[in-house]
Amino acid sequence: MRYLLIISVFLFVSGCAERIDERTGIQVELVPIAYTFKASVNSENLKQVENKISEYVSIHRDKVLSEQIIFTWSSEFAKKIANKTKNKLLKQGVDPKNIHIYESNGRNSKFDLVIALEQYQVLVPFCEYSKVNRYGFRESDCFVESARWQSIQHPEKMVPKNISNNETEVEK
Repeated sequence: MRYLLIISVFLFVSGCAERIDERTGIQVELVPIAYTFKASVNSENLKQVENKISEYVSIHRDKVLSEQIIFTWSSEFAKKIANKTKNKLLKQGVDPKNIHIYESNGRNSKFDLVIALEQYQVLVPFCEYSKVNRYGFRESDCFVESARWQSIQHPEKMVPKNISNNETEVEK
């Protein structure tokens, strides 16, 4: 009788224990995001295209400084603008290894000049919070791994923003 009581208590206690999964890493996906500028260049719109390229470079300044920038040209006017823009970027401190200029056989394209920047975005899975009385349904360390990858990619987003006293609202 005593052994039967001990076995039943053991079975009752072990039946409530959570199953421990083996640790596995999370799947991280890299998604390329392309930022392109396309223009048809001729003698009449040369200055206007240069202004648009300057605007494009200033908008994507952080990517221009860190990513590969590729110029593809198919006319002499486009080649002139590509080389002029390359020289401007070199003066602004862009690494010469990140600037590439290629000639295109643009006979089938309606654009003489194409500027392309490509940046990779890291995607991590969304992790659910642990719930009470729900055993064996969560991935081990998923939140920690996702937060780690997000902090590598965007460290500024991981720090909570300070809220001043003037911005807080009082609920009634």
